[in-house]
Amino acid sequence: MSEERAIIQSPGGGLASVSALADEYARVTRYTRYQAGLRDETIRRQKTDLLTFARFLHSVGVQPGDFYNDLDAWGGIPAGLLEAFIQWQELHGYAIGSINVRLATVKAYCHLADTLAAARAYLPTLSAKQESLFDLTITSVQERVRTLGGLVGIQELSPHDCRHSWATRAASYGTPLDRLKQTGGWSNLQTPLRYIKNAAIANEGVILE
Repeated sequence: MSEERAIIQSPGGGLASVSALADEYARVTRYTRYQAGLRDETIRRQKTDLLTFARFLHSVGVQPGDFYNDLDAWGGIPAGLLEAFIQWQELHGYAIGSINVRLATVKAYCHLADTLAAARAYLPTLSAKQESLFDLTITSVQERVRTLGGLVGIQELSPHDCRHSWATRAASYGTPLDRLKQTGGWSNLQTPLRYIKNAAIANEGVILE
């Protein structure tokens, strides 16, 4: 049997000793995988969006971090601050369409940070006998999502439910079709287009300003 290659080099001591290393691995690779799938023009737009968000934070006396390169910079950003960001943009005369795109960028990075925070909280709960952190079967992923859902009061939660919820929310905030397809990992435009059409129907007749 050939020797298995480890993605995390641990000095030994079981699961507890690799938690910090896994934390750093998750922080780096999560960003890398997400940003590697972006087109150059999308990256430029995101950087501009994040600079605008940093300007807003400066205006309310908050020193922003490196939002594009550091997930930890997103810690402690509540929903109320995002609502204030929307109002700040409206006061500065930004169009609703550009506000929605900018908000989608900010929320995408917030969700990445939330995923890291969840991983940090979850790793210490794993059994010391667990032999693998990342080479998970589809069944084990489904079971863990179901378990985590139950802990927050959502029974029979599935990975598909999470993806559907994410796509629905992303479409409702005006995420462009190409970004929705790319980030969602779909091989065609028909599936993400369905979420956008559903969002348009749901928002029909809603007055935003």
